[in-house]
Amino acid sequence: MTRIVSEVEADALPIDLWTMREAAARPLAGEPMSGEDLDRLRNQLRGHLHVLAPAVEAAAARLPVGSEARRRARACSTVAHQALCLGSGDTRLVRVSVVGKLAHSVRNLARHWESLGGASASTAPDLGRVGGL
Repeated sequence: MTRIVSEVEADALPIDLWTMREAAARPLAGEPMSGEDLDRLRNQLRGHLHVLAPAVEAAAARLPVGSEARRRARACSTVAHQALCLGSGDTRLVRVSVVGKLAHSVRNLARHWESLGGASASTAPDLGRVGGL
């Protein structure tokens, strides 16, 4: 049975960076996936963004106005929201591209979450580092 939690309860839940980074690492590593795997991963990454984006936005809002860290975190959150607006894609190539954009956003928001002090919930290593980004 699925239990629906309130926003207050959801805010109190720890963010599992390990799981989020593992999910993002697959498409960023270029691992071939079936259409079904792409759809499942797309939904998983979208869920991660729905959790991470508001958390990063809230953490960034506590920084001084005009700070570089605040500006970068908010820009990353904006990109994540744009990625969430993407459809699923009509062709395999587009689906792979959408999943890649979602994965980049998850990886980058996880880094911002960590750098803004939200990493206490997870000490997982950054498995999502691909290509020095």
